[in-house]
Amino acid sequence: MEEMPRPAGAHLAASEVRAILSPAVVVVHGTEEDALGAGGVLVTGLELASAKVRPGDMFAALPGHVTHGAAYCQDALDRGAAAILTDAPGVQMMDPGLRRTVTVIEVESPRSHLGALASAVYGHPSRQLTLMGITGTNGKTTVAAMVEAGLRAAGRITGIIGTVGIRFAGTSLPAARTTPEAPHLHAMLGTMLQAGVDSVAIEVSSHAL
Repeated sequence: MEEMPRPAGAHLAASEVRAILSPAVVVVHGTEEDALGAGGVLVTGLELASAKVRPGDMFAALPGHVTHGAAYCQDALDRGAAAILTDAPGVQMMDPGLRRTVTVIEVESPRSHLGALASAVYGHPSRQLTLMGITGTNGKTTVAAMVEAGLRAAGRITGIIGTVGIRFAGTSLPAARTTPEAPHLHAMLGTMLQAGVDSVAIEVSSHAL
């Protein structure tokens, strides 16, 4: 699958990252610990898959059903990750030497903080868009398409995110899942906003809720 687009100019100072996570932060590891309060590293994206990390990203090393994301921290760093967000088990999995060379923010339940972090990194795009979420067991795709068509008929500049793909401003992209993970959703909304979109219809799966 092609790489998901991101809005231009996305960035967040590490001090802001810590402010968003506080008081959930348990401890900060690494060489930037003292600098976090004064700016520290600059985070330019948020990514869950190490293979998709871009230079400047914060890599969210989350616990999984089979493997903990911390197992892929070295891969993420090799690809240019600027910082790592994980939990206590993730920190314990990391090589001690690695923990001393990169900013690692340890929190409880890191997944629960992804939405707030991604929104901030990408400039809070949802605050500047009219969003309509469609949920339910059946019919989400049809209703989302009808909503988007109605908005276009009303003169709005629209986008749609759902099972059949992502469409906006003449761009069409495949969708890996009905509702993207929080980092990808906020990146997509930011991209749509920069493309001139003002209204977005989103299929919201029960899993995403």
